[in-house]
Amino acid sequence: MRMSHKIPQCECSMSMTFCDRHISSDSDDLDASSDSDDLEAAVEELKRQAGTVLASSAHNHLKSKTAELLQIFQAFQPSWNDSGRSPARAFRRAQLRTVLVGACSVLVVAMPWVINGNMAMDLCDATVDVYAPPPLPRRPRSERKLFFASAAMVMLSALFVAGSQLRWWLTSSYLVSVRFHVLVSWIVVSGLSFLVTLQWCTPNDFKMLRVLLGLCFVILMWSVWTWGLELVRRHLAALEESFKTSLGARALKWALCWDALVVVCASTIGGIIATTKRIPDWVIVLYIVLGSTAVATIAFMLTLIIRGFWQAWSFAKKELEACSTATEEILAQKAVCIARRLLIEAPIGLMPTICALIAQGWEFQELGTHQHYVKGILCATASFSLLFMARFLILLSGIDVFDFANAMERREARKARRAAQKRSEQPGCWTTGDQLWDGKVKELASRGLTLRAILDFYNDLGTKVMHNYNADMHSTGDVVLQAIIPLSRDSKYGNCALATALMRGKTVVPRRMVTHSWSNRFSHLVAAIVADALDVPEYRLVLSRLSSTSELAALKHELYWKGLLDETYWVCCFSVNQHASICSMPRASDIDPITRQLPEPCTCGAKKYWSQTPPVRQDGQSILCEMNKFDD
Repeated sequence: MRMSHKIPQCECSMSMTFCDRHISSDSDDLDASSDSDDLEAAVEELKRQAGTVLASSAHNHLKSKTAELLQIFQAFQPSWNDSGRSPARAFRRAQLRTVLVGACSVLVVAMPWVINGNMAMDLCDATVDVYAPPPLPRRPRSERKLFFASAAMVMLSALFVAGSQLRWWLTSSYLVSVRFHVLVSWIVVSGLSFLVTLQWCTPNDFKMLRVLLGLCFVILMWSVWTWGLELVRRHLAALEESFKTSLGARALKWALCWDALVVVCASTIGGIIATTKRIPDWVIVLYIVLGSTAVATIAFMLTLIIRGFWQAWSFAKKELEACSTATEEILAQKAVCIARRLLIEAPIGLMPTICALIAQGWEFQELGTHQHYVKGILCATASFSLLFMARFLILLSGIDVFDFANAMERREARKARRAAQKRSEQPGCWTTGDQLWDGKVKELASRGLTLRAILDFYNDLGTKVMHNYNADMHSTGDVVLQAIIPLSRDSKYGNCALATALMRGKTVVPRRMVTHSWSNRFSHLVAAIVADALDVPEYRLVLSRLSSTSELAALKHELYWKGLLDETYWVCCFSVNQHASICSMPRASDIDPITRQLPEPCTCGAKKYWSQTPPVRQDGQSILCEMNKFDD
């Protein structure tokens, strides 16, 4: 049975009401038996035409600097599929990183209880401090509070790592650098939390270990922070390239080099102060001068960064005012929102660093006293500054760590589906003049199904149903006879369309309609539907992602986070009740290409409705037939 469904003239109003997009996969699928030279020529022609269309679209809609600004904001990024790597492998690696970071974070937080058991809090509170003069006093409760604060920061840092892995399918070099930076930040935050644990629970003979670890982690913290500022500078440099004007990226580069040198020198001298009993006055003066210089340099760099993002926001507003088309206005509004958010979050993400620097100076000043909680305050403020820096960089990379942007897209998609459902329940403005015919058309049009259901069904092919399924050989007609018809027979909802069974009896008004040929490969049909959801120009880019269970799982995960997994489609092989027509009559041409056998006819016994089966309209067309509601 070959179908290429198109919307009939008399039902055009109905179709436009229920479907906002009409997709045809006939032209996308090439016959596997075609000559190889013709096939290559056809593919090259399709690529040339696609390139022409994309170039024209870019010229017409993305010609303003607003589009460049959005690209700099990482609104558009290459995917794993574009880079030629395996999406499933990228998905597994992202999952592995998230799980390992989570497990290690729990271990770091639970360290006192791992060492001391259930009495950890009492034993740590009773531990004496090496810095305290005799008689050795009991530790203050402030250190316990600092421990729990640092533990909370470790878990929050682990959450940031998980957030940076959410969009694992994006592979821009900037985003990869940000992911690595967030991971290293988590390592440093965990190390600082470990220092707080040592300060709270370790015996007296660990003094030198704590001093050396503290110095190492402080230097590492400032290195990671400088690296973060370098990533911010790269972002400003890209904005400069777009604006063709200076935003201070060059000055920021030299300020970064100077600040890194000053901070390393100050931290080294601080370590000398921490491990030396008799310190010359000039060393202390030099330390104060270096610390003050570092604070001034950091303040200067923060001013440059905030100024750069303020100019980006101003430019985006000017672009919005100059827009002449609706497309450009949408792009400009998005650019203004992103630039405004970056301007607001820049000081929030970077200012805590000054607090960390002040805490470091305070910690060195209090060495030799019995102010036990000062080192804990340094670790807490350092962790705090790294967390805010990581949060800001994640925002710069185009990822929202709590995925607010995609959550909004998913909500909007749900609203659109609900609105379409409500419109379908209202009295329609279309009619063919026959109430029974119109009722059947509306019933048929309400048999949409989600992309999630389609992919779940496809994943079951070859395992739970149609065990001999071969994606390279079986056509849509083969899948209908050997999988769709058996699964929809004697279901909970009777002998029904498979869409009804997959959607558990719910009426689903589709937003998109698919026309296709049953003689084409079923895998090509599914790939074309997924390509439409992902807005990919060629279904061949998606076909490889249907090749295995792991690749399919990665694809579903990507579709979920993009808010596309519950997009609704109308596909004839799923939405038409095959038991009311062809299920019991396989043709001689329906021989399976693998087994070379004809599929067994269905024994459901359901009544068949053909084009002239009563009851009929005045033109003799059957009202209950589901195959005469389309133009051939």
